[in-house]
Amino acid sequence: MLRDLLYSVDDEVNQVFFEDVLRLLVEQELLTRQEMNLLLAMGTDRILGEEANRIRANMLRQILHEVDRKGK
Repeated sequence: MLRDLLYSVDDEVNQVFFEDVLRLLVEQELLTRQEMNLLLAMGTDRILGEEANRIRANMLRQILHEVDRKGK
């Protein structure tokens, strides 16, 4: 599942897709609700600025790599 998610991440990710993937990780018990809320707070357009979609895509790829690497 994580590899499929990773391959579905384009060069740009909007805030809705980012939130949906994080919620899925919580549902699958791969991420805690507290971790999700922290990542959502950091992943807003207001925080990330003009390159938000590109930065968010990079963040999401890294999150998926880390979750997969830790074998959660």
